[in-house]
Amino acid sequence: MRVKSLALINIILAGILLVSVFSVNVEQTTSARQYDPWVDYNSDGTVNYLDVYSLLIAYGMSGDPTKNVNVTNFPLDAQGNLRVKVAQGQMQTCNDSVKISLVDFRSDLWLVLQPSSTYTYPFIFNPKAQSFNVTDCSIAYELSAGANRIIQYTMNGVRASPPEPLPDTSDETYYTKQIGQDPRFLKALRSGVNYFTIFVDAHSQPIQINYLALFIEYEYLA
Repeated sequence: MRVKSLALINIILAGILLVSVFSVNVEQTTSARQYDPWVDYNSDGTVNYLDVYSLLIAYGMSGDPTKNVNVTNFPLDAQGNLRVKVAQGQMQTCNDSVKISLVDFRSDLWLVLQPSSTYTYPFIFNPKAQSFNVTDCSIAYELSAGANRIIQYTMNGVRASPPEPLPDTSDETYYTKQIGQDPRFLKALRSGVNYFTIFVDAHSQPIQINYLALFIEYEYLA
């Protein structure tokens, strides 16, 4: 064991001696090279014979070559959360519209909506992005002839407006109406399954339809 210790000491001394002998040449070429912190084994800011000493001490060892790296000076806010700056000019606002058919007979078959009755139509809304803003919503009917027809709409439980009359018609009529004036009604629209409800007023006459659709306009970032 003593022989091995003496051999190691001799190796260390020989290494230091070699570094000293060639120190002049190294100093002449160091200025042309960039400091490499990975070979500054004692992290004193200078690569010299002390680093060779550390290398000689560790000579012959083996293990996992993975190095531990500590990253500091993260940009944190007052709550300790990482601050991320969103690059400007990469996102732009896009517009899109969809038509959602709720009733589509398009024949002599008519759906009769009775007074004091509620009719709920589930539908799926799939916008092109998870983050979106509904800007408008309209409804379209194919109505039979009739008069004194009063109706009200809700979207996921949010009322669009007070009860309002449908136009009096003497023949079958294609009728459209904007129903998205209330921002709360527009915000009630969500991605996925929605429930659009029609309530026929108690003082209304029966309403016959064979076509009913929603037209939704929205904007999103892409």
